[in-house]
Amino acid sequence: MWLLAGLGSEGVRHYVGLLADSPACLIAVIIAVTAARRQLPGAVCTAWRFLSLALGIYLVATLICVYSWLHGRDPFPGVADYFYLGFYPALFLPRCS
Repeated sequence: MWLLAGLGSEGVRHYVGLLADSPACLIAVIIAVTAARRQLPGAVCTAWRFLSLALGIYLVATLICVYSWLHGRDPFPGVADYFYLGFYPALFLPRCS
């Protein structure tokens, strides 16, 4: 909403856009980990664990990018890309029997 409303100066909007998704990623990891810990062992628990892992990998990639951008470097291509790519196997490869 902040960016759509155009609040603040160009610099403020730049940093809001840069940092806006990191808290959402962190909250998603916390929710997924909490859900995984509350499940009984089995397929559902395994699914939540792998979702937690995938979201954690995505969070690491996001934080690496934010760190790079804050230090004036374009993170592409870079280490964060390996984490972004690691998100997909962690999310889609686990199979329930």
